[in-house]
Amino acid sequence: MKLKFHPEYIMLALFLAVLALYINIDGIPLTHPGNIKAADPFYHAIVAETIVETGQWHFYPAWLSQNNQRMVNIQPPFLYMNTAILSIFSDIPVWAVMYFLVCLAAALSVLFLYLTCTELFESKLLSLIAASFAAFPLSLQAWLYGMYIGFWIQVTGYMFLMAYLWLFVKHWKKYETWHLPVFGVILSAVLLVHPQDLVVLALPTLLLVVKRWSDTRDWQRTL
Repeated sequence: MKLKFHPEYIMLALFLAVLALYINIDGIPLTHPGNIKAADPFYHAIVAETIVETGQWHFYPAWLSQNNQRMVNIQPPFLYMNTAILSIFSDIPVWAVMYFLVCLAAALSVLFLYLTCTELFESKLLSLIAASFAAFPLSLQAWLYGMYIGFWIQVTGYMFLMAYLWLFVKHWKKYETWHLPVFGVILSAVLLVHPQDLVVLALPTLLLVVKRWSDTRDWQRTL
């Protein structure tokens, strides 16, 4: 039986392979924190568990706010809220849900890198090579750092940065109306996941605004 190569399935195969790789680094921890090498992931899980226990996100619990009443929760809610919701409906512990969501975000980051390289180089082979280096960095010290140290909200933020980069290149090459609302969704997601990353997106967003303004002026001159 001769196997056929289907290039249209490259993206799906890449995504599934990287997701399986990330999940099996330490295995999804169902009863314990799992592969945790820093304090921040503990805090991220605690915030999500608090939402499950209290049914709200707006205020810190008394034990976290040093018994101050109605202390406003300043944490960006996107990852925490989704983790809490999935944990409630699935009865899977917060640790496992958040670990899976971060693995999913990491795999999608590699996929968006592949799409970005495809737009830049117009070569699926080069794009696949670039994505492979992202999944398997040459430096062992950097290998899967975001996953090795534990589940970070930065991993999810990075996914949206890569999605923005892909759309930025695509929009720069050819303007399409549907790009604009998607830009808005991505920027909103970054704000709700890791707002510090908006600093990284300030310059490319400004470049897009200037380019769009320049294109509009050129169009007006032709009338």
